[in-house]
Amino acid sequence: MMDEKQARYDHLMAMIRPAERLCEAVHEIIPQSLDVEITPFSDGSVAVVLEIEGIDYQVTMMPLPSQRERKVIN
Repeated sequence: MMDEKQARYDHLMAMIRPAERLCEAVHEIIPQSLDVEITPFSDGSVAVVLEIEGIDYQVTMMPLPSQRERKVIN
């Protein structure tokens, strides 16, 4: 049981960095009067709360089970 909890925790922690990068990118483009919030969910996704033109929005992030193809650059 502990291994399952640890695996979920590790997955959530792996989702935090992409969420932080999203926050950093948005902050460069759109000034935020409040701090951006990142909330982890038990299903392995995270929510990012950010402000656009004075309105708070929640963006949910989760990895897609099937990734899109990317061009190989040599």
